Amino acid sequence: MNIINSNLMKHCLTFTFIFLVILANSTAQEDKQVYGAERLEVGVNMSYTFNLVKQNEEAEISKISVLNKDLFQEDKHQKLKSFVVSHKYTKENDSISVIWEEPEEGTYNYNVKTELISNVRFQKVEKKIDFPIKDLNPEYVKYIQSVGNIDITPEIRRKAREIVGDETDLYRVVDDLSVWVYHNINYTYLPIALDKAHKASWVLEKKAGVCDEKAYLLAALLRSLNIPARVVEGMIYAENEAYSQSWITDNWGLHAWVEVYFPGVGWVSYDPTSNERGYVDATHLKFGELTKNSGGQRYGLARKNAFEASITNITTDIEVDIISKLGHFQTPYEIEMTTLDKVDFGSYNVIEITLTNNNDYYISDHLFLANMNAIKMINSNVIV
Repeated sequence: MNIINSNLMKHCLTFTFIFLVILANSTAQEDKQVYGAERLEVGVNMSYTFNLVKQNEEAEISKISVLNKDLFQEDKHQKLKSFVVSHKYTKENDSISVIWEEPEEGTYNYNVKTELISNVRFQKVEKKIDFPIKDLNPEYVKYIQSVGNIDITPEIRRKAREIVGDETDLYRVVDDLSVWVYHNINYTYLPIALDKAHKASWVLEKKAGVCDEKAYLLAALLRSLNIPARVVEGMIYAENEAYSQSWITDNWGLHAWVEVYFPGVGWVSYDPTSNERGYVDATHLKFGELTKNSGGQRYGLARKNAFEASITNITTDIEVDIISKLGHFQTPYEIEMTTLDKVDFGSYNVIEITLTNNNDYYISDHLFLANMNAIKMINSNVIV
């Protein structure tokens, strides 16, 4: 069930559900999930190991250099408290180069330890922005182009138009596209998709993909309508076993989501994998924009002679420690629930839920009905 409250004045949505009450009581459990925090302080230790192997004992190497782009970046939602590299390095822009002089054959390793504060990425959109966008700042033109895995095909253009219809509110347009990707693209590792990420057109055709592929498709749908969008990468906490193939340590895994540019507002986050729209939770630890040249490590050797040597057995181990949690984030609307009839053992009843947005900005959210032993849902109707 998805709701979007787009009115700036008070607006209510009312839902009615029919339940069969089986037991006398049910106890609400405290939400202890990490991704409910408003702010997280996190320590991340990335440990890299590799071997230098000489194919000929006469090979001479003057330098090993490792270009590492898996670094957390600072922005208005994410701040770095400390950054420590265990070996000699140089830093340039969003990457570091780790260097070994006059190396001998053997095993090498280094650590990158980062402590950061991550806040919920919630950017308020306080008024209607007309769609289509007019007079787009030239700075953002590159974010409406077809490039790499964000390929814009005729099929993608048609699908985007079909989804948004005659909508003229940019927030609603973006929300509709994100909801569509969430509900219609299955999160799955297809056997032919394990070796690389596929293009948006492939994801639309197969109706399947993982987080970065779902993000590529959402970005392509948006760009096809001249809405600036970019795919960003980082890490996320996820308890769902369906995402376990992307875990790198203790429920933390590599992840990708989308940022959409709203004129006069800035970049607003959308995650079509977790269905977070207009915000993403504080466990989204961001590296930066995902492009063909972003992320990962690149290893280089400077040779003194023509004899061959190579880098082998590259491994990365990552440990994540949650240092502290602060607050609990929930989308700020009011929820009122009433029962319309008397409740008794084995009785049927109607529960009415009213949601009210008293804020002067848009809210998107998704609601779930908990499947508890105490209650069995017979039917549901939505009244708007």
